[in-house]
Amino acid sequence: MKVDIKVLRREVEKLIAEKGIGSSQLARAERIQRDVNIAVILGSTAVLLGVTAWAVFKYKGD
Repeated sequence: MKVDIKVLRREVEKLIAEKGIGSSQLARAERIQRDVNIAVILGSTAVLLGVTAWAVFKYKGD
């Protein structure tokens, strides 16, 4: 019985998120958050690779 209530609750929440008031704004906010997260991950990776390359070439030259 408890599992059925959880499943029903998730389905109702999903329906409200898709069809409810502000659903388009919610979808837009989720896309923006996803894009920002991707940008942060890619930026962090680029910085890490840059620092690693700088360190390798700095100590390799000595």
